[in-house]
Amino acid sequence: TAVFLRSSTTSDVQVDIRLSSIRVGGAPWTIQCTPRRVEAALCEVTGNALAEAPHPAGEELRFMLASFDQAGERIMEGGAVIEASLNGVQLWEFNDPNEPTQHGDPFTLDIDVHDSGDGTYHGAFAC
Repeated sequence: TAVFLRSSTTSDVQVDIRLSSIRVGGAPWTIQCTPRRVEAALCEVTGNALAEAPHPAGEELRFMLASFDQAGERIMEGGAVIEASLNGVQLWEFNDPNEPTQHGDPFTLDIDVHDSGDGTYHGAFAC
């Protein structure tokens, strides 16, 4: 049976192994435990929100991010701060012959991201 130590900061831990109350193998040892951090470059994102095909207005688009640590190991717990947003230009058309027919207003909309608690994060939005 394994015992897991979860810490959000680096900490020194003493390992003490005994047989009939007698330390064995040079015990105790001090080891350093460092928290697993999500490595953005190694995360995997899937879902229909990634499809480049045109999406009709009102279609719900979803994505799922699976988190990985700096060693490429899948993280199986939540707690990372994941942010997502929509960024684009809202086009407006005018029928004025003296003005260009389209004008654009830039926009940014935040997307709510749900932490599933298992190292995956989900978001959804509509076009």
